[in-house]
Amino acid sequence: MVEMAQGNIPFFEKNLKEIIRRNVRAGRLAYSTDIESFARKSQVIFLAEDGAGALTDVVMRIARLAPKPPILTIVTPVAVGTASALEKNLKDAGL
Repeated sequence: MVEMAQGNIPFFEKNLKEIIRRNVRAGRLAYSTDIESFARKSQVIFLAEDGAGALTDVVMRIARLAPKPPILTIVTPVAVGTASALEKNLKDAGL
């Protein structure tokens, strides 16, 4: 994660390294494992977990901590229908 924040991308895409560096410097892009801090201040969160096992818990935790519902973009490889199931869990919990 720190590597990507510094612009060290493990794959090539033209100009991506500079785009990431520029946006990190400008404060528009940040990487963190601090769920509480990011849930409270971020409008858009790209959620990248190693696996789908704890995804529901993390999403529910973010939704409970966020003062205003953020846009969650799940970039974790998950089964088809996972986003719909997460949305249902959030609605059922009143979030």
